[in-house]
Amino acid sequence: MSDNESSRDAADHLSIGEDFDVAHFARKFQLTIPEARQLFAKYGNDRAVLEREAHALGSRSNGDDTTD
Repeated sequence: MSDNESSRDAADHLSIGEDFDVAHFARKFQLTIPEARQLFAKYGNDRAVLEREAHALGSRSNGDDTTD
């Protein structure tokens, strides 16, 4: 694997155990730290999946649900 592929791989994944990453992720999606940790525990560290699920969770938590 080339250095470029390694860098791209690292950018696609978040560090689960790093408190800074969890706090940053939680802040970015307006989640609590426990909510962010639950997402990491459930979905692993795939950035695309985590961001999709965080957005969905944030929408539900903030009352942005448009299914009236």
